[in-house]
Amino acid sequence: MPRFLRKFRRTRPVSTELAPLETLPVEIVEKILLYLQQDCQAAVEKQGYTDHELTIRSKNLYLRSLINLAKCSKTLQTDLLAPVIYRQVLLTCKTQVERFYKALSKGYIRQEIVAAVEIVIFEEVTNDNPQQVSIASYSYNTDTNQKTYQELIVAIVKKLPSLQEVRIINMAPKFQFRSSKPSLHVKSLTVSTEPGWRVYIQPDILEQFPNIDTLNLQDIVIDGNSLSRKYANGNTSPAQGSPLTPTKSQNRASSYFSFRPSSPKPPKEDNETRTSPLGITTLQLTDCIIHPTAVPEIPRFFDNLHTLTLKVKAKTQIKLLAVAPLFPTLTDLTVDIQPSSQTDLLPFLEKYNLEALPKLQKLTLVGITPTLLTHAQFVAAAEKMAINEMDCHFLQRPASTFAQDIKLSLSPTLYYKNQRLDL
Repeated sequence: MPRFLRKFRRTRPVSTELAPLETLPVEIVEKILLYLQQDCQAAVEKQGYTDHELTIRSKNLYLRSLINLAKCSKTLQTDLLAPVIYRQVLLTCKTQVERFYKALSKGYIRQEIVAAVEIVIFEEVTNDNPQQVSIASYSYNTDTNQKTYQELIVAIVKKLPSLQEVRIINMAPKFQFRSSKPSLHVKSLTVSTEPGWRVYIQPDILEQFPNIDTLNLQDIVIDGNSLSRKYANGNTSPAQGSPLTPTKSQNRASSYFSFRPSSPKPPKEDNETRTSPLGITTLQLTDCIIHPTAVPEIPRFFDNLHTLTLKVKAKTQIKLLAVAPLFPTLTDLTVDIQPSSQTDLLPFLEKYNLEALPKLQKLTLVGITPTLLTHAQFVAAAEKMAINEMDCHFLQRPASTFAQDIKLSLSPTLYYKNQRLDL
């Protein structure tokens, strides 16, 4: 501004009142945010994405809009938007993990935001134990003053008071916590391996979370050592940090490598030395492999399981469906399968009878076609189940006369694209 015009400039007094948006009732602000979410979804729908991409992209656009809105006011950010924006934290590398831990430790993040975090996702989790370097017959660790990835995960989880769920995504094959003190108290745990790999889950991962009630495993091999318990003297049945050697899978149709423990088999545990089992009530297995050594351990490890979800994305993993009868306490069973494999599902459905699953009340089938419900073998298997409710999610819209072709004594609830059908 030119110097001779400065004397004509009018200075506006600083207002100490709240912004108009902050003076509105919470219900009205929530209604405004609902319209914002609908606008974000409509903007993404015009670009022609698939249903899965549409959900992700509309959610990301809505989240970015909320972040921009939160920059307008600290009160709006902490009181109203914090539970939405900061409910889930994604950490994609160790650098982000270190910065997030430093921000929590130094108090750079306000307590209202810290208390809003309910889900934390650790992606690309690797094993970065300190390396031993030898110089002139002396050895030392290269990372003496730096926390390992495992230590950072434990420290971050302990500093989030409202944390409910931990997701370890793209876990490295040899990742271990290497800790004997189970101290991470969350309700839900998700573990998935790097693409193209299937690894034996280490027992210390499950022992580190003693209070979980929901367990989600993807591309994991479960054997007897994975479900081991601690002895009364504090030692575990498998050796801690036992080396793993890669062995190619015997199945030539699959293009993955399995990891088999090279340590000798542990001694058998007595029932007296076995601690109380984990209170896991919900289990989800996606393309997992159940080793024969884990079959006798599964009923004792998951003795309080009520909800089971089996996702079979590859036809070579159809044997995963045989794990359901191992849970006699099961009340809710969900099977998500490819349409090309639905005929292979029929022999397994015959084993979900009243004798194997006496408490089963609900069966949910996802990814099937309408022809499966009219199959004679499916009708005979459904009649032997003790279910009171059946939900079927179709990939194809059935004909208007499909209800007349169903010969089941139990009327199933039909869905197409997550919308209920009234035939």
